[in-house]
Amino acid sequence: MSSASTFNEHYEGYDRWYEKNPVIARNEIELVSDALKGAPRPILEVGVGTGFFAKAVEADVGLDPSKGMLKKAVKRGFESVVLGVGEHLPIRDSSIGTILLVVTLCFVDDPQSVISESARAVFKGGRIVACIVPRDSAW
Repeated sequence: MSSASTFNEHYEGYDRWYEKNPVIARNEIELVSDALKGAPRPILEVGVGTGFFAKAVEADVGLDPSKGMLKKAVKRGFESVVLGVGEHLPIRDSSIGTILLVVTLCFVDDPQSVISESARAVFKGGRIVACIVPRDSAW
């Protein structure tokens, strides 16, 4: 079952977690920024949500299945957004330098398909950067 409907319902309050936890949010941005140092462009964030990370790390485009989340991303100033899902990327083969998956794989219907699609879309020498929250963590 897709989680897009849940994110569509709760998109207005999604960023409150970052507002309530600014030190953790800043640390997460630094971690993602470090992982992207020297990353080939363009950078696509799959599961861009409200654009919190995409805007901070200057990604080129973001993809999300939630219209509400994309609306918030555009409002944040991250305007290069595409409605879609990671299991079926609307991207040509070998056309993306880096794909960023920030806490995305735990919310998709088929994580393996997202990884396979990402591998298909990334050009030779490109990167796939995945940030996950382990199931047994306090987060």
